[in-house]
Amino acid sequence: MSELSGLYALWERELKIYLRERSRIVSSAINPLLWLFVFGGGLGSEFSVGSVNYQTFIYPGIIAMTVIFSSIFYGAYVVWDKRLDFLKEVLVAPIARSTAFLGKVLGGVTDGVIQATIMLVLAPIFGIPAGLGFALVYVVLFVLVVGLVSIGLIIGSMMESP
Repeated sequence: MSELSGLYALWERELKIYLRERSRIVSSAINPLLWLFVFGGGLGSEFSVGSVNYQTFIYPGIIAMTVIFSSIFYGAYVVWDKRLDFLKEVLVAPIARSTAFLGKVLGGVTDGVIQATIMLVLAPIFGIPAGLGFALVYVVLFVLVVGLVSIGLIIGSMMESP
């Protein structure tokens, strides 16, 4: 098994796990929208930032919050991999441990990017114009998600129970 095929196998496993859990996908979209409507609508009726609508003002923060929490909590899934002995199987596979780590990181990054994409697709509803800024948003989110998923995996690997 080459390192690249091992990396792909781990990434594909994480993606399939994410896509099979429909409730995770739905909740990753509903939770930020709830924050946006409850706080944005509630506080937004009394508070504004210059000429910008309050919901538009907090939208980037809601996207960042969604990505941050999903990335950090992704590390807790390593605990389940430990309990199901999947982690042992990965560690005895003929791939480097760094490849196993990167495969898990890419799986977490894919989850975070999917969640951010859901939120960015909904952005025009809140008056946020689509433009060239979205490419920069994806670059920043990618770097943020890679760092936070890595931190989450490191913390999760040291935990014994969720």
